[in-house]
Amino acid sequence: MRYAIAGTLAGLVMFAWSAVSWMALPLHEAAFSNFPDAHADAGLPDNGDSIAPLQLTKSGVYHYPGFPQGADATPEAMRALEDRMRTRPVVSLMVYHAEGRDPFPPLNFILGALSCIIASCIATYLTRLAAPRLPSFSGRVLFVTSLGVFVFFAFYAQSWLWWGYPLTFGIAATIDIIVAPLLAGLVIAAIVKHPAPAPA
Repeated sequence: MRYAIAGTLAGLVMFAWSAVSWMALPLHEAAFSNFPDAHADAGLPDNGDSIAPLQLTKSGVYHYPGFPQGADATPEAMRALEDRMRTRPVVSLMVYHAEGRDPFPPLNFILGALSCIIASCIATYLTRLAAPRLPSFSGRVLFVTSLGVFVFFAFYAQSWLWWGYPLTFGIAATIDIIVAPLLAGLVIAAIVKHPAPAPA
């Protein structure tokens, strides 16, 4: 039962950190830039060396100018695309919702908290397995924090490299990825302890 409590409390702490990070701290404010008003309801085609509006009709994840697909994905087309991307405006990644989207749906808060709890329960289970080799509080905190470091290098660092996130965006996300498991680790380490040796 105490392991379930540890995972739940740690998950809620992670979720609370996410709320503070996004709503109370200036971490992410500098990481996002708004479209100019003229482009607020438009996509981003290229017009010479400038960006001009294009109405998008389908929701999805967009890349501009876009990679050749199917029969058009010839070596020549890829070389032309690479040359164009080196010298003209590029949108690496854009999520577009053609029908609009509720920015703060209540269900997302519930699912967000649940995902943090699930992640923390997994971290609690792994810490329990490793506890015999982690007798110190700091060692257990470091163990849980290292799970966040693993996620950073296994996934986020790759994403940062290939999509070319700006430095401010990358730093903000990195802080989130490291601080959340650090805080969860403080909770888990306080509850999941090295088992006492059996009496002789």
